[in-house]
Amino acid sequence: MKPRREDLIVQLEGLYRRYNHRVYLDTDPVQFVHRFRSPADRELVGLIAAHLAYGQVKSIHASIERVLERLGPHPAQRVREMSLRELQEAMAGFVHRWTRGEAMARFLFGAGEVCRAHGSLGAAFSRAWAENPGQSRQALVAWSCLFRGADPKEVGRSLMARPENNSACKRLHLYLRWMVRRDEIDPGPWEGLPLSCLLLPVDVHMHRIGRWLGFTHRRTADEKTVVEITRGFRRLCPEDPCRYDFALTRLGMSGISNRREMFERLKVQGLFPDPGNLSPDL
Repeated sequence: MKPRREDLIVQLEGLYRRYNHRVYLDTDPVQFVHRFRSPADRELVGLIAAHLAYGQVKSIHASIERVLERLGPHPAQRVREMSLRELQEAMAGFVHRWTRGEAMARFLFGAGEVCRAHGSLGAAFSRAWAENPGQSRQALVAWSCLFRGADPKEVGRSLMARPENNSACKRLHLYLRWMVRRDEIDPGPWEGLPLSCLLLPVDVHMHRIGRWLGFTHRRTADEKTVVEITRGFRRLCPEDPCRYDFALTRLGMSGISNRREMFERLKVQGLFPDPGNLSPDL
């Protein structure tokens, strides 16, 4: 038995209120964005943090820290001013899982090229959005191509996803959530982009939760899965489908392993009715 839409909204709002506090920032790479005040630094640091957000949490945070240490206190200005050779020297020896310093240097050089050509990363995305109104995927394709245009050898391809390949693009959607939404968790330095058109960053936790809630039955996290899960959350919160993403991901990271356990956990928090009639996820 699925929970009624109205009941589910109440429970998710309760979960949102619980986790929408900066005390939880240290569990997420978005914490690094909050260190900076200027929109230029925030959008660049967010780009770095989101695109290194794979692997174990401690490893992710340590790798982001190493990149930021090499860029100094004003990372956006540094990336705008540094040549590819200077970035290669700065990132020499950097390793995060399969990402090496050369890939990071070229990725940052691409970001610098976009900023030099368009004024900022946000301005470049706004232009891509204006050329593809209401088409999040096409806007992402156009925007990501700007980065790859600065890296003809595509050494940095391990960092920048290709939305045209129908992948889930979790890191790109995570970055957009940070840049567009604004609450205690998401800093939202970009203006003028509609929250309603964001797609969820579907990681392993959100994929499971999307299945448990009946939003998708797909076992592979690809573009279609992302669209289906986002559509499910859009029915609950049309103006902001990513509203519950951070809170639900915290719940997913807490170790729940099936649908019944998720609803039991919500009940313990006083957020969900008796789950006795709920069938476990198969």
